[in-house]
Amino acid sequence: MIKMSSRGAANGLRVLPHHQAAAHHHAADQGAIAAAPQQQQQRPQQLRGDRIILSQSALDGILRASSAAGGTALPSPLVFAITNPANLRKVFGSVREFTAPFDDAVFLSSELREALDIRIDDEEMVDADDGGGPVVNVSLVSTLPKCEYLRMAPMEPEYLELPDLRSLLESHIRQSRAVISLGDTLTVSQPSKRGAPPSEYHFLVTDIKPNQTCICVDVDVSLDVVPDDEVATEAVKRKFLAQPQPDGAAVIPVAAKGDGELFGQVTGSVAAGEYTVYKFKPGAERFFKIELSPATGDCDLFVSKSIERPTMQDHNYVNVDQGKSSIIVELDDPPAPFVFISVRGYSTKSTFTLSAASIKAGPPLPSAPSSSGPHDPDLAPDQVLCGNCLSPISAKAAVMHEAFCRRNNAVCHRCRGLGLPHVMKKEDLPLHWHCDDCDKIGTLSEQPKHAELLHTPLPCDDCGASFPLPQLPAHRRRDCPERVIECRFCHLAVRAGGRSRSAKDILLGEGFSEHESDLRKQDGRMHELARQNQPTPPLCANTECGGFESEQYRNDMRLCRACYSPFWSTRHDPGNQKLAGKLAAAYHAQLTFCATSANPSLTTTPLDPTTAAVHTVALLKKSFLYNPKSPSYSLCVADEASATRRKAAAHLVGLGFRVEWCVKALAECAGGGERGVGVVVCECAKELPG
Repeated sequence: MIKMSSRGAANGLRVLPHHQAAAHHHAADQGAIAAAPQQQQQRPQQLRGDRIILSQSALDGILRASSAAGGTALPSPLVFAITNPANLRKVFGSVREFTAPFDDAVFLSSELREALDIRIDDEEMVDADDGGGPVVNVSLVSTLPKCEYLRMAPMEPEYLELPDLRSLLESHIRQSRAVISLGDTLTVSQPSKRGAPPSEYHFLVTDIKPNQTCICVDVDVSLDVVPDDEVATEAVKRKFLAQPQPDGAAVIPVAAKGDGELFGQVTGSVAAGEYTVYKFKPGAERFFKIELSPATGDCDLFVSKSIERPTMQDHNYVNVDQGKSSIIVELDDPPAPFVFISVRGYSTKSTFTLSAASIKAGPPLPSAPSSSGPHDPDLAPDQVLCGNCLSPISAKAAVMHEAFCRRNNAVCHRCRGLGLPHVMKKEDLPLHWHCDDCDKIGTLSEQPKHAELLHTPLPCDDCGASFPLPQLPAHRRRDCPERVIECRFCHLAVRAGGRSRSAKDILLGEGFSEHESDLRKQDGRMHELARQNQPTPPLCANTECGGFESEQYRNDMRLCRACYSPFWSTRHDPGNQKLAGKLAAAYHAQLTFCATSANPSLTTTPLDPTTAAVHTVALLKKSFLYNPKSPSYSLCVADEASATRRKAAAHLVGLGFRVEWCVKALAECAGGGERGVGVVVCECAKELPG
């Protein structure tokens, strides 16, 4: 919180506080401001970046000073230079709102207080009446240029762990910064999982153009992230050259071998519930097969083409079969730069062998079971069916075969119904197992693990909702309300929220999140409001013309350049006497030689000079000579297309639109009024404010 004196001023503007502020301020003679911590019960939302909060009286003072200076427009955004007189440190802050609880108070963000070396606690309470708190000077700044180029240096080597560094920096600048100076330190927060505090990363501004302090609102900035040598070296060591750690958290690079093998056999170990992660660079092959062979214990295989550390929560491919497991991976076009493989220990510490090799074709497509059920094979004339295994055998050996078969073999009728091999040894049948929830076939020893990992709902680490393992990664990528997305409208990294339940969004099928749906609706309302409140096009005052006044060459008659050209003159004309004579002459000639809307009879027979003179006087009373704010003329138009537009616009006016917008819509449509009123309404009505 900051107290403001009645002498605070900058660039001719005086920030005027409450009339009693000077009585409470011990540093009024210096035009100073006393800083105090942000009070949590009054400001529940923390200030970030360069944001400050002033009182309503400060805004009133700025507006009064601006009005006294001739109504000069206020700069946007409002930027203040803040100086600590104790150490002469200076920073720049942008006002977020004028809601400070005291007339002579302002709040500073923690970043600004740290830059000014103001040591106060956010939880500390300062009495507004005792003049307590550090003192700073504040002045309004209105001459800062727009930022064109930024170069930042990360201060921690962990910056390479960020999935989208540039997007995160742009999001932080949009949300928390209106002004950036050379030497500023930006504290960027990366959203973490539910319940965990966000991770913070610091970036130092090492270069900025065109000035050492620039505005970064509503500008296109070229942004470069260039670490210094020590940070870059440490970051590369951590990300790309890390050695395996005891907890299996490091990513181990695997070199290619060649001859069809992407990498040779790699041996490793992993504890129960932990991960050992490998990565390798794929070749030109579209398909390759990864095989995991446990030597001791049991472990599971997870593969991803984009996630650096695949887990049970996030992966593209998974195989949790007991014992040996394999995955066939199909690469995209263009292929991913790296493929990441995670081996997870299931029960006890496991040792394993991992390998990968290219293959020519992808995984075989699953065949649908026969709708007609099992059927007997076609028999040759000398063949019969075995009464036990139902296989075709020679009639001569039928007795011996069936006796041996009944003594040693058994049949799984469920496998036979699926068209799979169904004959096995008798001692293997009690161990044979079919999953009732999927098409998995194995032994009874595999059932507990299969049911636990594939058919028992697992909680999402972010939102807590439970899904079976095959559905969990898709939920986290598309539906989890706690996932971080880049909004398609504001381009900020934000919490997605749930899927939009708006009927219109569902019908569009765009998959909008709650945040995106809210912004789309807000943007639609703002667009409609802007459309209805946009300034009316300056239509030519000639009711026969479909042109517009020139913004560059305005005239008193409010005519377009084509209609005004016969009346233009370089001679001095006090009182517009000569111009009135030209207009009267034009009307009189028009009434006596042609039939237009200026001729009330609308006949091809010209009026006689006396009658024409009477009507000329009536027409002059509608001109700028008598009605300067909204004059009206009925002058002949040489441009046939312009005249046609104006006549077509008269039909659209009857549909509830203003004539100015009707003429503009017709002018912007290819073919103008010749296309017909119906076509114009269909294509242009959405641009016409009602």
